[in-house]
Amino acid sequence: MTKKILVIDDEPEVIKILQIRLERDKFQVITANNGKTALQKIKLEIPDLIILDIMMPGMDGYQVCEKIKSDPSTGDIPIIMLTAKNMGEDLEMALEKKADWYVIKPYEYKYLLKKINQLIQRSEKTQISNKKFLVIDDEVEILETLTVYFKKFNSHILKAENGKEGLRIAIQEKPDLIILDVMLPEVDGYRVCKELKENPKTKNIPVIMLTALAQETDERAGFESGADAYASKPFDFPRLLEEIKRLLRRENK
Repeated sequence: MTKKILVIDDEPEVIKILQIRLERDKFQVITANNGKTALQKIKLEIPDLIILDIMMPGMDGYQVCEKIKSDPSTGDIPIIMLTAKNMGEDLEMALEKKADWYVIKPYEYKYLLKKINQLIQRSEKTQISNKKFLVIDDEVEILETLTVYFKKFNSHILKAENGKEGLRIAIQEKPDLIILDVMLPEVDGYRVCKELKENPKTKNIPVIMLTALAQETDERAGFESGADAYASKPFDFPRLLEEIKRLLRRENK
């Protein structure tokens, strides 16, 4: 899935040049020319990374960075701070405000691009590392595929091959997120989801419904049963990862 970058700078020319380069490298770019607008856009757009200028009128980059990092719903978004100053105190201040990197203008774009990719990859691992996921699916191949995929993020995977077992594990283990297949033996995924959302012990756990059916009616039924998101088989791993990150961020609000 295309990664989204928010560029915050009060200089239109800087934004324009950086936007052209980033879009050429297949990033989706959103922009803001002041801190207040940026903070609003972050909540709406949830970027994968932020490039933030320090010297801005009104709310400077340090203040913006501090607000982003102190908010649990946005604190894990990596921030690269840009400045025309090459002074030790600026670097110290950026790190104090928990910026993830610091780049001095004028900069070499290849170097900036390298840091962007490194920070996005590190952020993805951090956001879901050590999380507990429950996968409820009667297809052993799906269970094993998802287990292998999430192991690279150091995530703990719980597995259930039917709805009854899935409900028991969910109540007992309280996972951070549940991936639930619709077509299950005995009790289908819609019923399982409804029971999860009606149980006080599991109602706040995000649920992603997984199905081989791509009908609009199936998606509607999933949401009516309380599902938080919907993915079709064969699924796109990057898209699934984005949904998981979005739901985990929402839980931190």
